[in-house]
Amino acid sequence: MVPGFRLTSLLRRRPKSARVDRVAPWLFVGPALDAAGYRDLRDRGVTHVVDLREEDADDPGLMASLGLKWLRLPIPDRKAPAPGQLDELRSWLAVDSGEGDPVLYIHCHAGLGRTPTVAIALLMHHDMPLRDAHRHVRAARPGAQPTASQDAYLEDLARRIQWRGTR
Repeated sequence: MVPGFRLTSLLRRRPKSARVDRVAPWLFVGPALDAAGYRDLRDRGVTHVVDLREEDADDPGLMASLGLKWLRLPIPDRKAPAPGQLDELRSWLAVDSGEGDPVLYIHCHAGLGRTPTVAIALLMHHDMPLRDAHRHVRAARPGAQPTASQDAYLEDLARRIQWRGTR
């Protein structure tokens, strides 16, 4: 054992070659990034960053210095959003839409579970059926693999969206 070394610090390190994927003209998904990664996203037109990690968080000062609007929406790893979290995100985006259409980057640690779950949910709120939204995100980010609880959340959301549309 190396003094001062923790396995958790190794697991929380950001990938050296972080892959960012574009799901829609207004939506990018991927892992947590370093300052250079966020600078690159800003240069690609991203205006808003949503950090889904419960276990860590982006530096709000860095986001502000890059001119990126930032929201922390903590979701435990491998879990689905809590009631109200998606509404909070949509409200945050609606407030800022008066300044033009937001271009969003959503991330968790690796961008494979929580991130695609929220991306699929947002696509569903843009009138895309669940199966199409799931396929669309998987086509852009092949490693996306929502858990059973995340899939159950999305199926419930699809029923609620469909029910609202029939009222």
